[in-house]
Amino acid sequence: MKQWTTLSMVAAMALTATLSANAQTTLTEILFNEDGTPYDQYPTSAAPISAPGVSVTSGFGNSSQPGFAPYYLSGLGTLQYTVSSAGPHSFIGFVDDEADYAPFNDYGFSGGTPASYLSWQIDQPATLGTLAYNNGPLLNVNNVSGKAAGLSGSQDVSFALGFNFSLGADQVATIDLSLSSTAPSGSYLYLGQANADSGRTVYYSGTLSISNEIAGVPDNGATWITMLLGLTGLAVMMRFERKLSKKGLPDLIGSI
Repeated sequence: MKQWTTLSMVAAMALTATLSANAQTTLTEILFNEDGTPYDQYPTSAAPISAPGVSVTSGFGNSSQPGFAPYYLSGLGTLQYTVSSAGPHSFIGFVDDEADYAPFNDYGFSGGTPASYLSWQIDQPATLGTLAYNNGPLLNVNNVSGKAAGLSGSQDVSFALGFNFSLGADQVATIDLSLSSTAPSGSYLYLGQANADSGRTVYYSGTLSISNEIAGVPDNGATWITMLLGLTGLAVMMRFERKLSKKGLPDLIGSI
């Protein structure tokens, strides 16, 4: 009996090690709060990420995580949110990723410097999800730094980034969000989650850019017409200057 118990324990440990080694970061929940309106979702292979103004630019395919596939999505990829209405705006991107298949023995960390328009928080999913759902405010704190604080026990980690900005007429804001297994370059703020057992990590970062042109608005050929008129006027001026240089001003006036 003891022999079978020992063999069972060894097999269980081997299975856990195999699952951890082959694990994939998995997206459990994602929430976008757009100017006070929350879009909370548990995306799956049948119901992918979807919210007004939000598009997936890369990643977030079907999960290959044991116990999650094929229903949940991969927890790595990039997202983009755009808005073009004039006035003040707020946007919160909340993410609950599972860094590894191992039980919730995770901890959060951060690095870099936040831009003036950016707020952030790392916390338990229930706490932070409720906060993000109600439009914050995010507190710029890490409340799940278990390993760094020398704590033990199960920890489940989620993180959120908040953007506050204002747009003028004919301006468009673009927010790019990234979830990656490698830290972003540069000095931008990033939030991180690591599994204390396997060391697998997820990095979350985001940037905001504002341009003075509304993307995707057709001009019905007005740009080409303006260019053509400009080129025509330039040709007439050049022809006039050539005549002037050949005949001189008195002769040119006499020939008119």
